[in-house]
Amino acid sequence: MNIHIITIVWGVHHAGLFLDLTLPNVLSPGNLPALARDHAVTYRFFTTPETRDLIAASPAGKRLAEICEIEYVMPLGDATPDVFWHVHWFHRSAAEGKVRGAAVMFVPPDTLWTDGALSRMGALLAAGKTGIACPFVLVASETCRDEARRRFFDADAQALTIPWDAMWSLAHRHIHPLHALAMPGAPHARPAFELHFPVRDTGMISRYAVRELVAFDPARCPISFLWYADGDQEAEGIHFATEPDEMLMLSVDPLSKYFQNYIVGHSCDGFDLARTTRHPLNDTPFTRLFATSSVSIGRPSASPKAWRRQEARAVAAGRDVLVARLAMLVYDALMRRGAGIMAGLLSVGLHDTHLVRRWRHDIPLSIVVAADSAFAEDDRALVTSSAAHGRSNELVEALRDHVVAGRLSEFRQGATLAGSRLALEPGGVPTINGAAILAGPIELEGIELYVVDRILATRKPTAAPPVAAAEPGWRGRIRTWFERRSVG
Repeated sequence: MNIHIITIVWGVHHAGLFLDLTLPNVLSPGNLPALARDHAVTYRFFTTPETRDLIAASPAGKRLAEICEIEYVMPLGDATPDVFWHVHWFHRSAAEGKVRGAAVMFVPPDTLWTDGALSRMGALLAAGKTGIACPFVLVASETCRDEARRRFFDADAQALTIPWDAMWSLAHRHIHPLHALAMPGAPHARPAFELHFPVRDTGMISRYAVRELVAFDPARCPISFLWYADGDQEAEGIHFATEPDEMLMLSVDPLSKYFQNYIVGHSCDGFDLARTTRHPLNDTPFTRLFATSSVSIGRPSASPKAWRRQEARAVAAGRDVLVARLAMLVYDALMRRGAGIMAGLLSVGLHDTHLVRRWRHDIPLSIVVAADSAFAEDDRALVTSSAAHGRSNELVEALRDHVVAGRLSEFRQGATLAGSRLALEPGGVPTINGAAILAGPIELEGIELYVVDRILATRKPTAAPPVAAAEPGWRGRIRTWFERRSVG
């Protein structure tokens, strides 16, 4: 198989990191040497003449030339590239790989990989995978650089070899503050694509919402602007590494990186990740693949009870991501189709009730709601009152009474999650329980959404009864407390 390894590098800082860490790490026995034994490898550098000369004259660069073919591409000549050029060259290298019938692997100039990661990627691509996503840990370059060289560099072989069971100890000692900001419960946060759950000092469990591809076949797997998997390929074609002994990348970054993105006084959760996936540049059809997969980093055999506890938190966070993302899709669709009242109740239910914790139903689902025009003034006041403080149980049941497990378009009838029966009746004007369908079925990542012209929910909210004034004494206070609880 033809494989292009792509590194885009220029400037003193990144060239120094590449020659000290990344290139020797690429030369570790299970990475490029093993990959080149099984495949035809071309290492392509997008760079400047100055950086090309540094690489070619270095001991690691000379060792690289003994293993595979090297191409230096310098599109701007002697000019110093602006930072945006790395995105342009990334896509150019993908297009050129496609023309030349080669799969593409991207090795940023400031990364470290477990020994065997590159050969593993080659084997997966040769076996038919269209793309590969690799988990990562951010580490601080100011401290990690020296220890990585001291512990893992072999000067004779010009190789920096990190076995998988040593990777966590290195990452743990030098973890970047940016990485810690994606841990739920941290005092501050950042715009995040992932959540990390530390397991004492033995490792970490991560859940991702989106992830770039580190390797892919451009003839079969188109990529988005930010090199996510794009297009119509099946999720089974994307391999996402989840085990600690398979592949892991460390991103070696200065402490000052993205400092302006810190969100002070906020802690990341699944809703943050769901919002991130809704940005147009991050919105891909593969969020479900990533969010439902836990990535183990470290030694799961150590402290098994602690690992199980954090795994349960990671599973719950993954569910929050998926439920919140689907709810955001539904909310936008309802607002565009004149069903703002139900969209508002959905928003309140997500943020102020236990709706997400009670959600145990996977797609496909059908959702049937009434348009705003179906609500008389009295109905509007009554329905919106279910979002009042203390009435969360009523609101959750009302929302569940609009959702059917499965596709109504396929089965034509079914029970809502709260027990009501709904039946789709085809015809000249399709109806659901006699209500005309104004819009639908609208496909939203496994959800069929219908907007109808009448209120169908059988659990119509009731007005909250007045609460009597408290009787004097402790018995009266307890009775009043119970009465208020029963109202909610």
